[in-house]
Amino acid sequence: MNESWEYYDDIAHSYDGQYEEPYWHLYHEILHKLVSDSVHADGKLLDLGTGTGRWAIHFAALGFDVTALDPSKEMLSVLQAKSRDHGVEIKLIDGRAECLPFDDRSFDYVTAMGDVISYTRNHERAISEVYRVLRERGRFLFTVDSAYAFLQDFLSHT
Repeated sequence: MNESWEYYDDIAHSYDGQYEEPYWHLYHEILHKLVSDSVHADGKLLDLGTGTGRWAIHFAALGFDVTALDPSKEMLSVLQAKSRDHGVEIKLIDGRAECLPFDDRSFDYVTAMGDVISYTRNHERAISEVYRVLRERGRFLFTVDSAYAFLQDFLSHT
């Protein structure tokens, strides 16, 4: 069975181009505003399923101490180059949400943006790991696709 990250290894260098349409620019602008209003840039943040680092770079630029985790080595490679271009420092970890390589209560925030949890083999284990590494009063910020997400994708290509 092919793992999802094998697909992302194959498309890593063209991945960001999928989000150049005006819809995605507006979507990300609104989401950045909503999320940024919910956090305080003075803590440690873990970005699960970071991909090419849209959110990791956003939070690092706000002043967070960011650790970015993804099972795709190629996506992490793209993020490494992008973080240099943006002048931000981000710790990169090759790993999966179901088995986080961090001590208990290590992070003030954990993010899983872009429907990351649906890509895990064991959703319950992944969420359990998130809460294990969150500090007391920490926040878990995540997005999930709705049942109608395919419709938006279809309409944007017709």
